[in-house]
Amino acid sequence: MANSSSYLERNIEIMNSWLDDLVEENRKFASYARSSSKIRADHIRWTSKRLLENAARKQDGEDPLPLNIEDSDERPLPECTETRLEPLLMIGQLEKYASQVNDHVDASLQKIAVTSTMYNNSD
Repeated sequence: MANSSSYLERNIEIMNSWLDDLVEENRKFASYARSSSKIRADHIRWTSKRLLENAARKQDGEDPLPLNIEDSDERPLPECTETRLEPLLMIGQLEKYASQVNDHVDASLQKIAVTSTMYNNSD
């Protein structure tokens, strides 16, 4: 039973560590998503404003201004340096560990049930 306990404890500690890593990855991605959505909204506002300016310029017979965000003073979208593959692999590994722990617990409970039944029948 000591081996069983250390096996479960070790695997649950590993799963806890991976869950902590997964939560951290999720936090980073959520921060990136918030940041990029704000910048994307700024880009949409800038483009809409530029389209209105160009319509007014066209009516005045002037050349339209370029619609390139890169040429504007707007901030560029942040690079997504984190790949989403790593968290998916973590989830797969967590599922594997959870399945192994579940199988181990099932086997242990079956042993306890058999032992209990044998003990009760011997009385």
